[in-house]
Amino acid sequence: MDWKLDGKGTFGKQEWDQLLGHCRAVSELPCVLFSQELIEMYPEAKVVMTSPPKGFDRWYQSCLNTIIPLKDDWKRNAFALVNDEAALVRSAFLRAFDAFWDGDFQKHASRVLDRQSSLVRSIVPPDKLLEFNVTQGWKPLCEFLEVPVPEKDFPSGNDPQDFYRRFAIADKRRRRETLYAMSKAIAIAAAPVFLGLGYFATSMIFNSQRDRFYDFWADFINSFLAAGIIFVVMVQGQLPFHKTPKRVTLRFECVKAAIATVLWVWMLLDALFGPEVHSGHYQVPSQRVAAAAICSILLFILFYPAVLYVYVDIRRTEDEGRDRGEGGERSPLLRE
Repeated sequence: MDWKLDGKGTFGKQEWDQLLGHCRAVSELPCVLFSQELIEMYPEAKVVMTSPPKGFDRWYQSCLNTIIPLKDDWKRNAFALVNDEAALVRSAFLRAFDAFWDGDFQKHASRVLDRQSSLVRSIVPPDKLLEFNVTQGWKPLCEFLEVPVPEKDFPSGNDPQDFYRRFAIADKRRRRETLYAMSKAIAIAAAPVFLGLGYFATSMIFNSQRDRFYDFWADFINSFLAAGIIFVVMVQGQLPFHKTPKRVTLRFECVKAAIATVLWVWMLLDALFGPEVHSGHYQVPSQRVAAAAICSILLFILFYPAVLYVYVDIRRTEDEGRDRGEGGERSPLLRE
């Protein structure tokens, strides 16, 4: 991308072979941005150029309803801030998208589409080019590629509903990886805090001005429960992420949420009824009330949403599995 857009470095046949040598075909962005380079680099390759079967206006409106909202989706931008893979993919897509459409899809779509079609026609030999409309079905495509015509019906799909469904499936892995990375970051950031709590609890033994027995056990329970959450996160982190069943992930999230809930209830009871609130050693608001408030905020921001997300993800996956079982898997191809 830097070579194409910024003129940095070189990119020749060897680099293309390393990048795409395992592929039988390429399509869509960012590959279409390199149409001329790929066609010139692989002159023996056959080129299939599709056109909107229902006309430019329908295709343009479909893009406005699908690709453009995803391009400007704040949630994907947020994931890219904490997920390296999401950041790389999103950066590459946005750069390629803006470069291909001259920086403004809504303004230049028609002109760029005509320019691209003219470019392909001018550099691809007629015997290597098929201008294909998906309404033509298998026959012209298979004849051009010199392969047998499949017995099954020509696939259809890629309407807005199918588009969002496929993108939702593709986004699941990155969302789970993002939540996992955030959990590790939170655990690392929280470690010094809990070490400090442990030191504070130990110091209560030697503080003769306070109720040493109650204060020690109060802070010990806080540290013990917080350490339990870190322990669960560390155990979960040792499991192979892509091979861990979703229901196992759900159990881990439920355990973390349960421990956090117990911690919150204990801190709330301690803040309301513990001797420190009534002994006059702290001015209102006391440190224990503040700690209980912070714990409640973290509980409803970090732990419960993670449980809900994994549960909804499992239900959605099960529903999609039933849909595929009832209707069969479809291979989406550009329809509008």
